[in-house]
Amino acid sequence: MGIITVIAVSLGARRERDPASGGRTPSAPAAPPTSAAGGGSSGGGFGHFHQFTAVVEALHKALAGLHQEKIKGLKAMDPRFGCKMSRIEIRPLNEATKEVLQELFKYIQSDAIAGTIRREILPKIPGHCFDLSEVGISPKYEGGGQSPAKDTLLEELIGPAATQDDDCMVAFDWEGVALPAPSGDVAGIKGWRLHDARGDNPIPLKSLPFPGQKLVLGKDGDAADIAVEGNYTSSAHGWLWLDHEARWWYQDAGSTNGSRVRRPGQRDWISPGRSGGRPAEPVELTPGAELLFAAELNNDSRADYPKLIVPGSGGRRGTPINVGAGAATPRTPVASGNIHPTSGHPVAVIRIEDVKGTRTIPVGVDGLPFKVGRSPRHPVPIADEHASVSGDHLEVRKFEEGGLRVRVLGRNDASLAGKPMKKGDEAIWRWGEALVLVENPLEGEPVCRLTLQRAVGAEPAR
Repeated sequence: MGIITVIAVSLGARRERDPASGGRTPSAPAAPPTSAAGGGSSGGGFGHFHQFTAVVEALHKALAGLHQEKIKGLKAMDPRFGCKMSRIEIRPLNEATKEVLQELFKYIQSDAIAGTIRREILPKIPGHCFDLSEVGISPKYEGGGQSPAKDTLLEELIGPAATQDDDCMVAFDWEGVALPAPSGDVAGIKGWRLHDARGDNPIPLKSLPFPGQKLVLGKDGDAADIAVEGNYTSSAHGWLWLDHEARWWYQDAGSTNGSRVRRPGQRDWISPGRSGGRPAEPVELTPGAELLFAAELNNDSRADYPKLIVPGSGGRRGTPINVGAGAATPRTPVASGNIHPTSGHPVAVIRIEDVKGTRTIPVGVDGLPFKVGRSPRHPVPIADEHASVSGDHLEVRKFEEGGLRVRVLGRNDASLAGKPMKKGDEAIWRWGEALVLVENPLEGEPVCRLTLQRAVGAEPAR
């Protein structure tokens, strides 16, 4: 367990309790920060969540309060400071909020709620450094109500009665982490080109962003980090950022005319315009991708339809991350190329059994290492219904005599042949053995089981 911050929220005010003093320190009511693309007047731009608008707004206020009162100052002292979140717990303080939470968690898994936070809430907190890649989110009810969590966050702190103005309390379990320092051509993103009304030019950047830091792309030269000149480009058209695994992502900010991403060999990703100011789903900008600042294209004019071009760099996923002195090692190594477990002649087969049924991953010698988890970038992602499985839960490292060497990456552990494995543990996964990705899943959560088999006709790996 890391640092615990508990924040009480209502529709009109925010109050934070100081665990050290055991009391509550009220703060002046303040509207949560919003992005230029936020839009909407109902529920801080969250009216499209209908009956869950109050819950989303409460999470927004709590995260904005945590950022303003705890994280922002730390970030100012050290630009490489990051906040890694492991648990978020929501306690309703009235029956109306409790009923909404019960309905929400009855149908929606923790990972989906985390995705909503990343997609809808974090873009409204400028300059945030939250990492929610492994967060678990659960409710906690008064009077012995059951929560999906095995335990609660500082029960003694969130037990006392709150004021009648508060609707719920949100507890955060977080820790400070050092973001890796980026390296590369500080004059721009090396090799990237921007075709707009000014011509064909490299991307002008004074410095590369830290992982998670969003760059604004748009027509407004004062507000945009990367100015894009186009007749149909919005002042803040979208966001571009580098993640902790050196992959570049783009998100339309709810622009008037939308965006289109063309990726080699894939169907175009389109964010239609006039979306009510709501941000779109993020999309990865893979090597060779083209980002066009309009959803509908009627001609090839650079003045009408600017585009950003990502070079095809032999499979490299993004600008490499260089870990400087004192920085934490990235949780996932940066790959020098696109790694696929089916590369080469398959020697083994991993059989996956989850709520989607039975699927297989063929494994070749030259396709190692690779990861297994719920992240959509994996060749065979684990189903989202397995909420306790991390995005990167297991690393399949290399062949050894008798099977494969594996390492547990997920914070909810695993078990191999009935023996528990904690995060960071390594073992040889032998032929025919079953590996369960979460040793103690949440109540009602289905089990995800992997079995290692030798490929038909395969020779032993050397």
